[in-house]
Amino acid sequence: MQVQTRRILFLECRILYLYINQYGCTEAFSLRIIRNPELRGIIGLILSALFIAVIMLALTGKLTEWFGIRLTLKKPLTNAVVFVSDRGGNPDIWFVREDGSESRQLTNNSAIESNPVVSPDGYQIAFLARKGEEHEQVWTMYPDGTGSHRLTDVTGTKSSLRYTPDGKKLLFVSAGSVWEVSATGGAPKRLLPTHEQTLGATVAGEQAPFEWAAYSSDGKTLAAVQDFEQGQILVKLAPGDDMPTQVVHHTEQGDIPLMGEMVSAAWVPGSSRLAVAMVYPNGSGGLVMVDIDADTAVPIIGGAVGNPDCSRDGSIVVTMLKRVGVGEYKSLGLMVVNPYSASARTFKLAGAENPVWSMDGKKVAFSRGGDIYLLDPETGKTINLTSGRGISSQPAFAPTVRK
Repeated sequence: MQVQTRRILFLECRILYLYINQYGCTEAFSLRIIRNPELRGIIGLILSALFIAVIMLALTGKLTEWFGIRLTLKKPLTNAVVFVSDRGGNPDIWFVREDGSESRQLTNNSAIESNPVVSPDGYQIAFLARKGEEHEQVWTMYPDGTGSHRLTDVTGTKSSLRYTPDGKKLLFVSAGSVWEVSATGGAPKRLLPTHEQTLGATVAGEQAPFEWAAYSSDGKTLAAVQDFEQGQILVKLAPGDDMPTQVVHHTEQGDIPLMGEMVSAAWVPGSSRLAVAMVYPNGSGGLVMVDIDADTAVPIIGGAVGNPDCSRDGSIVVTMLKRVGVGEYKSLGLMVVNPYSASARTFKLAGAENPVWSMDGKKVAFSRGGDIYLLDPETGKTINLTSGRGISSQPAFAPTVRK
């Protein structure tokens, strides 16, 4: 279908070019079209075929994927938080306005849904869904809950679903491998481990699984967390690389890999910088700012922290953690860090998890005790958006539009 549509567009444009080249794009050419029934018929056929081709591209999603043009009567979801809640009896996808004025259930079926994310333009919501004993798969839908569409048929437990910065693809981790799939459908592509890594694992032994992955804002560098027996490490895959390389901290004593019992990371929007949070087996940890282009890693603060998220101005929100066992941690609250001054504000919100910045960098959403909250880092005030109706978790912001 895609090849045929491209051929039709090419032939139509070629025919139109030949006529314009012969007669010239002038007033005389326009008069010749009006007076010549043959030319009128050909131009009419070309315009009709172009219209049909545009409709076909819009229906298949290729108009958006190829040209960034979206033809839809649907409204984008803005100024809202999507989340998972079982208030309807089953884990479903919901959304609530940032001011709490409207709450709506978007899915209502027997599947168990999780990990909702909103596309950068607000016109699509992606999520994971598991039906019965099947593995989770990646689905998308319109912001009003209609048009559910399954994108994948990949075995393995899935996590870390997110849109690429341009919104054209979705990244996810499945059974320890990193995959991407077009947001409009198509065959998923495995990114990590690379072919060369797979060959190496065949010789050396089992491949260490990946836990998280995300693209830089320019969509060129892929960062990922890989789980080795000795600990988790941060790796990067740059354009043209056959193998991912470890992200290291250069010191006088040598290069030190960014490694810990738990490692989590987030890209700073619009930059090549990456906030990396680590917890060590002894319960200590720290937050490091990595610049992929400059190949530097600068420690920002000490202490056990995790699950960072970055705002557009570079501020970082992390969960303050206490290690209570091997691979087990308790949330002590949230911390908002200014990486430029290495200053931080702490918020004693024990149990707070999954903090995420709004797209305008003004608010932080998080889950706590089965509810979804908003935090204003400037004032320290919090708003409960779900008020004890079921168990709610996994918040994600839709785009922010100023009224």
